[in-house]
Amino acid sequence: MISKQIDAKYALLPTDGGESMSCISSGLGYVLGNSGNEEKEKAAVKFLKYMLSKKVQTKILEKTEQIPANPDISLESYKESKGRLYQAATLVLETDEKIEVPNNIWSAEQKDYFIKTIFDVLTGTLSIQEFEEGLENK
Repeated sequence: MISKQIDAKYALLPTDGGESMSCISSGLGYVLGNSGNEEKEKAAVKFLKYMLSKKVQTKILEKTEQIPANPDISLESYKESKGRLYQAATLVLETDEKIEVPNNIWSAEQKDYFIKTIFDVLTGTLSIQEFEEGLENK
């Protein structure tokens, strides 16, 4: 989040066509596997239900400002107390199009390529087409 000492707001990604676009990010979260051990599977499901409960998701929201995974928790009640979180979340959630954060979908080679070449794109020594082709070939 942006420091509370800075007077700033979140903004959407620019687009050519005027539609609203946001970039979403999420971690891996909780994963349940089929271990073949029924007792462990039941314990894992119980833990997942606990972590997704309204009580725990509210605590995570209030302590870390992470968007809750539980749809029963309304961000509306945090409009005043967590104004920047509310502004950012509603901005992202209400866009016409949502794209994944490149870090979630790019390979390590693509990330390295981006870091090594983005300055060339911004200074005009590498065209956007060349950049996109290079990225796709990684």
